[in-house]
Amino acid sequence: MHNSMYGLALLHVLAVCNHSATAADDQEAVLMNRGRAALRDMDCARCHGRDYRGWAAPSLIDAVRDGSRERFERYVLDGDIVRGMPGYRSQPRLVTDLDAIYLYLRMRGRQEPASPPGPATPREAGR
Repeated sequence: MHNSMYGLALLHVLAVCNHSATAADDQEAVLMNRGRAALRDMDCARCHGRDYRGWAAPSLIDAVRDGSRERFERYVLDGDIVRGMPGYRSQPRLVTDLDAIYLYLRMRGRQEPASPPGPATPREAGR
């Protein structure tokens, strides 16, 4: 009888742990979808390419993989006017979903190889 109680307790612990892992995975998937949707709604692909791997502006995926979170926030919120990047601090959607955007890009960076070296902008490609 003692062994069967131990077995039931162990099954309960395993079920709780599995449920917690599934809930965390579900929450991460929801955040990643929010991040992807926010990037699409803000039309980041217009400069960073339809897959965010770079076009007229650098790859967002590489920027998150290779840079710090603080740098990402500074560029997104405050911009880099010299390079043509506007700041988006006044855009509530982007500010609200900044963590989700970062998570989405970070996960893509873990799943995909780094972008091949090449020109930073289409203009440089023509040189």
